[in-house]
Amino acid sequence: MDYVSGVKISFLSKVDDPDIAFYKKRLLSQIRGRTFYDAKQRYNIPEHQLAGVPFFLCGGGS
Repeated sequence: MDYVSGVKISFLSKVDDPDIAFYKKRLLSQIRGRTFYDAKQRYNIPEHQLAGVPFFLCGGGS
C-alpha cells in the first residue's frame, strides 16, 4: 500500500487492513444489496431467479 510516499504501513493481519475491512463490511454488501434490490423491486424479477446468480465487480464504476 502506498498511502504516503516513503512510509511503509504494516498490519498484524489481513483482518486489520482497512481496505479489506471496508470492502468486506460495506462496499460489497452495498453493491450486492442495491443490485438485487433493484432487480426485485424495479424490474420484478422473482427472488428465486436471483438465487445463485454470480456477478462480476471491476474498478471504475462497477
